[in-house]
Amino acid sequence: MLSNAIKFSNEGGRVTVRVVHGDDRIVTEVEDTGRGISQVVLPTLFQRYARALDSAHKVAGTGLGLMIVREIVEAHGGQVSVRSKPGEGSTFSFQLPAA
Repeated sequence: MLSNAIKFSNEGGRVTVRVVHGDDRIVTEVEDTGRGISQVVLPTLFQRYARALDSAHKVAGTGLGLMIVREIVEAHGGQVSVRSKPGEGSTFSFQLPAA
């Protein structure tokens, strides 16, 4: 998530990482000021080989990273999610049970 935030942010952009410890959950968020992601693409981002690219943005990658993140987080009883708005950036997060 962090490497994607850096990779998809423009020069001079900002990446913010937050970790919040609740009563029964720990939530980690990675927010960027990148180009954002179309609402049409969001439901597929955590699937194998999914990529949110268009002809104007050529970024190297396999489309496996977010799927691997999802599988690891879910194997530990957690959840992943994403919020994004084109032109405003994205926030990826994952929640894990607090031990």
